[in-house]
Order: sequence, then C-alpha cells, then structure tokens
Amino acid sequence: FFFSYGNMRGALLFYFLLFFGFSLQCSVVRFMGPDQVEQWGVIDIYTSQQTDNILILRNSEQFPSTLQLFSSEHYHDVYNACFNRNEHYRNQIWETIEIDRVEILSPVSSDTSVFTNHHGYTIQKTPGSIGSPNSAVMKAPFISLLDLEVSLGFLVIKDMTSNEVYNRDTIGDYIGGIVLMNTFFSKDMEIMEGSTLNSHNLPSFTKVGPYIVLLSETDILADVLENLVGSIHISTVQKSIKIPSDVIDRLCGVASAVSKGHTGRRGNVLQIQLSNADQGQDSWLFTQWDKWLNFLLGQSSYRSAVLWYYNNINNYGFLSTGTPVKTNFRSRDNVYDLGTQKVMIRPDILRNWVSYQPAVQYEGDFWIVFVLSALVWVVLIAVGLFFLFRFKRKVKKE
Repeated sequence: FFFSYGNMRGALLFYFLLFFGFSLQCSVVRFMGPDQVEQWGVIDIYTSQQTDNILILRNSEQFPSTLQLFSSEHYHDVYNACFNRNEHYRNQIWETIEIDRVEILSPVSSDTSVFTNHHGYTIQKTPGSIGSPNSAVMKAPFISLLDLEVSLGFLVIKDMTSNEVYNRDTIGDYIGGIVLMNTFFSKDMEIMEGSTLNSHNLPSFTKVGPYIVLLSETDILADVLENLVGSIHISTVQKSIKIPSDVIDRLCGVASAVSKGHTGRRGNVLQIQLSNADQGQDSWLFTQWDKWLNFLLGQSSYRSAVLWYYNNINNYGFLSTGTPVKTNFRSRDNVYDLGTQKVMIRPDILRNWVSYQPAVQYEGDFWIVFVLSALVWVVLIAVGLFFLFRFKRKVKKE
C-alpha cells in the first residue's frame, strides 16, 4: 500500500480511515488537455468545489499508455496522488485542471492487451476495437442486428505465471483495479461467421472508462464486486444490472488461460461479461443446425432467415440508429463509482468499412430470397417427380 505521509496530520488521517474501515476511491483518468497532449490524472473528489478537478500526475505526458503507467514505477505516483490526504502537501506537488476542460480518453490504451472469454475460448481483443467512453458508435450499413454486451475490465498488477493457482482466494492478489467496458457488436455477423473474432472487435465498438478505479490492499475483490450494482438506459427504458455470482470464477478461468500462454503481464486487462441483449439460449434453428442451413440455403438466404427470425420471433430489442445508451456502475454504499458512459448510435457510410465488409452482400426480403433459392427448386422438382412416378404406376395398374 503506497502512501505519502506528508506530515503528521496526513498520517493520523490515514490511520483513522484505516482503523474505522473507510475506503477511499481512487479514480485514475486518461485525458487530452487543451494543449492536445495525452496525460494521466486522478479525479479529485475531496474538494468542496461543485466541478470535479483532475490531479495531474507529474510528467505523465512521458508515459501516455496504460501499459507504461501500470507496469512501471509510475504506479507508485498514482497511489500517492490517490491516498495522500493532506491538501496543502498535495497542491504543492500536483497541478489540477477542471474535468470540463479536457477530453476523457479510454483509460485502456491501444497497446494494452485485453483478454476476454467467448463460448469457452479465451481470446485477445483487437487493439483498434477500444474506444473512448463517450464516443459515438458508428453503425455500418451491413449491420442489421446491433447488440450490446456489458462487461467489467480487471487491471492486472502482477505478472501471471503458469505455475500459479488462480482461485477466489488468490485472484485478488493480481487485480488492482476495475473499469467499465461496453462492447457493441453485430449479432448477424456473429451468427454468419460462427465466431466472435470479428463481430466483437469492430473499430472503437468497445467503450472503456471513463476511469479505472484502483483497489487498495485493504479492499477484498469479492466484497467490492458483491456491493456493485449497475443500470443501463436504452432510450427511455431503464434496466438494472447485477453482478453474476460466478464472475470471480470466470475471472479465474481467464487468468488461468492467459497464464498458460505466458501473456498475463502487469498492465494487462481481463474482460468479463456481465450481461448482454443475447438473453437466453438462441433457437436450435440457428445453433446446432446453422452450418447445415447455411450450406443448403446459401449465405444470402440464410442471413435473410436469421434476420426474419430475430425481427419477428426473438426480437428482444436491438439497437437502432439514433438510440442513446447510458450505463453506470456504483456500489450500494456509494463508496465506489465506476463512472457513467453516454453513447449515441450514429449511421456510417460503407466506404469507412471496406476492410470489414462481410464476404456476402445481404439484400432482399427473406421470403423472396427463400423462394428463389436453389434448395426450394430442388425440393419442388423432387416432390413433382415423386408424384409423377406415383401417378404413372397408378395408371399402369388400371
């Protein structure tokens, strides 16, 4: 636990808070100031001003990335900025800037390895998929079913090795912070490709932040997660998000998988899904038999069938252009606050998505494409021949 005493008053306050069990939130933010330089700071929640300030970390423009900050000695400066409670000593060391004067960036930079789990497989997210917390989601023309997956990111502060055991008792030693992560993805692309590699890694579709909440050595990860509750506003509809009871078990699973590949380094982030619009198991029509249907109908006809199914039978509310999405997480006792994301779904033009266009251009109504598919004609010809031969046999008998 890193703490700069400053003077006797700061030390007495630290021990007072530690003795009585108070927890102090440390919100680390990455921002672009008026001088267009990327810097790091800590949200100043201890002043009496109505507008929050940012305590600027000294020389942070020299280590603008997440990996540089949390995998080096600068990590100590973050703790000093967070837990040094003497305002006089603090103001002598760190400059401040009003949060309204800066652009909040993703606290997870593009050089940071983000690992997540989908359908039992641990994968590394594409660096280009990480976006700022309040930037718009630019919906490509070929995306028909835009979905949202709410997640939490866990900051690794200790290298993970394959000879370690990761369970509920040990995982807290490796996790030093929590950040809000929302992944917008194309459900129809996921179904057609049978994979989440592209659908969940679209450019800037994973919104991260607005800041990383660091945990002190006195914080117990399981207790912090149990106390968190989230809410999501989609247009005018609000829903609550609870932390699943197995989130730590899944976190341990990702940590184990990452450590086996010798890729779990200090400064990395492990992303764990909490909820998404993909509620419940999809129809067997598009899971066990999807490859056969794709082969028999052809990609274009099969995708039209998928769209018809989700629009008419299993439509649980996909995101459309012009829809505002607001997400936030905080503890029930208001000690921890992961911040709020405000995102707007906006239309985009096709030329911005040249490298992401699916192999098949999807056009046409489901029934029109279905009737024109080769499978239908094969079935109709087979049925016609069957009744023709049956009719001829009947005529011969007479």
